[in-house]
Amino acid sequence: MEVLKELDKMNYTFVKSYPLSHVITMSDDEIRLCVYTIVVDYETLTNHFDEFLRVIKILKEEGTTVINCESYDCVKFINEHYKERFPMIINVLDDYQNKDRSDIKLSELDKTIITIPIPHLMWGIDFDNLIYLNSVTYNQNALFYNGNKEISLDDLKRIKDVVETLKDENLSDAQKLLVVSIYLQRNVQYVDNTPNFKINGVEYELDDPSLTKEILIPEVGLIETIINKHYGLCMGIANTTTVLLNNPEMNIDARTLVNENHAWNIIKIDGKYYYCDNTWAISRSPHLLPNAIMTTEFSSTNLLFGQRSMDHMKEHNLICSDNPNLKHISYTDYRLKRTIKKSKDLITGCYSKSPVLTMHRKV
Repeated sequence: MEVLKELDKMNYTFVKSYPLSHVITMSDDEIRLCVYTIVVDYETLTNHFDEFLRVIKILKEEGTTVINCESYDCVKFINEHYKERFPMIINVLDDYQNKDRSDIKLSELDKTIITIPIPHLMWGIDFDNLIYLNSVTYNQNALFYNGNKEISLDDLKRIKDVVETLKDENLSDAQKLLVVSIYLQRNVQYVDNTPNFKINGVEYELDDPSLTKEILIPEVGLIETIINKHYGLCMGIANTTTVLLNNPEMNIDARTLVNENHAWNIIKIDGKYYYCDNTWAISRSPHLLPNAIMTTEFSSTNLLFGQRSMDHMKEHNLICSDNPNLKHISYTDYRLKRTIKKSKDLITGCYSKSPVLTMHRKV
């Protein structure tokens, strides 16, 4: 599909990305030399549309394939006022608000192709078959990592079915996080995207060589692989954590964070942000099956962290630490620890006794 070819061309960093309000003050030559893509705000777009058209003309000539919009209102304005089919994909940026998104109606966009942030996915977007996703904020672009670039209505329904199974009106926010982590630790096996891989200093190898044809990038990084096949890589586990919490039923502010080696989550509990790493809860669990990276018991060790403890771990250095919504990350407090201890009754049912995919340690 042509749009997927375009999605593959998306900018991999925000280097040379500037706000539209700054770019419209630049000369044509300065734009050609300095600007790779732009971030569009509604006020500048509507008040300086002619200048926006000038900028887009230059960027198109320079080969830019993607721009970023602060809101869906920007997309609607471009779709209404751009005379031809818009020549670039538009990333709708995450506004860090959990709210109804039923105003996003893809059927109304006849001139534009958009991608939406993964935290928007579960909030009522109107689409027919596929919706294209991004993990983009001002200071973060996860598209270089093998995560979802699209999701289907069928897979969205499966995600909603899992949420329906997990939800309970009597749960606190901390308990909702706990329930989702239990679900992932009980059901998901960590698998890298190669037949031989190292985790926590130990090298592993899949026992069945034919599986290497099945486990390819980007499959292990997809939400639907986690939900349907019960194995995957950190990006799939982190994004699954996001969508299972960030929805009208759970209503937890959960976002996926990435750096060049790892993906994990930022979770807002009772007004404070914490780190959560369900991948590490699985792959670094003291309770692993002998022939798979899959847990046999629940572990809360990597469930909630404060900033100080994570700052000493290279894998968890925040790419978007200067985002004002994520500046004040709290330390895990005793109240949350007590919640986890008191919630042992939620940890019910049997953990897997056999792996989804068998493997062995290389010697």
